[in-house]
Amino acid sequence: MFRMGRINWFLQQSLQHIQSYVEENKMGIENVVMPKEGYYKFVVVDTETVDGSEPVFVAGPGGYHSDVLGNYEAGLPEDTKTGYVHGGGRVDISESKIHAFGYSVGFGKAPQILVEELLRDYVKDKNIDVEVSMGSGY
Repeated sequence: MFRMGRINWFLQQSLQHIQSYVEENKMGIENVVMPKEGYYKFVVVDTETVDGSEPVFVAGPGGYHSDVLGNYEAGLPEDTKTGYVHGGGRVDISESKIHAFGYSVGFGKAPQILVEELLRDYVKDKNIDVEVSMGSGY
């Protein structure tokens, strides 16, 4: 009982974070949406707006990778939708490093090159190292 309550709390926090993030950035969709620190599941999903489609790295709490995707979709504006899911994995985020690895049982392994590109672009003006080893570990 306690575990489900805690999971629901994490899911609510993730949804609130995504909704406020989208509200603050109405000019467009960011290519990386994730908490500042922690260990999470992630998916890479095409997000479609009136301007076109872009892959987005989305990380957050959830029992399954589909929970992370569902929380992201719930926070999107009405005229924005998700498309193809490239795959998923896990991510360990700290102040000095982002390490993406593993795979999603439901969505498969996210493409190494795409994950590297999204994360390196995300940290380009920050002093954060990026390590990507898709498929290794779980």
